Amino acid sequence: MASSRGIGSARLAVCALFLANGFTAGLWSVFVPVVQRNLGIGESEMGLLILIGASAGFIGLMLSGLLVSRLGSRLVATVSGLALAPGLLLLSSASQFGVAVACFVIFFLAMSVMDVAMNANGAETEKVMGRAVMSSFHGFWSMGGMLGAASGGFLLGAFDQTGITATSAAACLFLTVIAYPFLLSVANHGDVGSAPGKARSFRLPGSKMVYVFGLFALAAFTAEGSVIDWGALFLRKEMQADVEFSGFAFAGFSTAMMLSRFSGDAINRRFGAFRLLQWSSVLAIAGFLVAGLGTSLALVVAGFLIAGLGCANIVP
Repeated sequence: MASSRGIGSARLAVCALFLANGFTAGLWSVFVPVVQRNLGIGESEMGLLILIGASAGFIGLMLSGLLVSRLGSRLVATVSGLALAPGLLLLSSASQFGVAVACFVIFFLAMSVMDVAMNANGAETEKVMGRAVMSSFHGFWSMGGMLGAASGGFLLGAFDQTGITATSAAACLFLTVIAYPFLLSVANHGDVGSAPGKARSFRLPGSKMVYVFGLFALAAFTAEGSVIDWGALFLRKEMQADVEFSGFAFAGFSTAMMLSRFSGDAINRRFGAFRLLQWSSVLAIAGFLVAGLGTSLALVVAGFLIAGLGCANIVP
């Protein structure tokens, strides 16, 4: 049984991983127009690159469960975190389409594997603590996203992009390295290996509610991904926002998600997960409608804020 001090350190270590992952995602959201400019491509080619990256991320999601069950979430989260920061550095400086494809694959693959692994370690930490803390972990991810997106635009307006990504990569590497010794080391996750010597076959979930909640999660992740990958381009192209403000779409979205997630565990305990899911979905839909139909930068960012409040607690 872990001591209270040990579990407290483990919780902080998980928070550090979520913060580093979120910061990298936030910084990436600002660099999307930069990558497009460096490659000299249009929206269709950029969309193809993002699709390739998303496909790599999907493969990472499929592989990460196996990796975590075999190697443990502690090691997998750390190794993928170490690959994530350099991936962003290479991606932001790529000047050839073929090189960019390889960088997209590495970056999104590392992002998705780290995502699953740090959530698995967070779930085990939550189990040992005996109370709901998962929303607070995701709150730190949103905090990182807010910091990366909000600072990235302003830094791009004043400094060289390579210096920005190199410094940011070093900071994320530092967080990942210092977190490793304090993460819980779990031999088995879930029911993996619960039946020694017996081969386990792939089996679809039997409960219909699993598919219902899965659709909610898919919608939330799709919405979040669209803000990360297209938010800055939307503000630059459609709202004629300066580069300093290009990260405000995801920054506003992440700020609202952070506030909502830090209070999400308490709201969940008071009103229940189902009611929280209902109201979160309504807020998310309303927010994206405001963002899509808004005629000013302030109104569009406000829409992303509302959408962030809604999307925040659908997944964790």
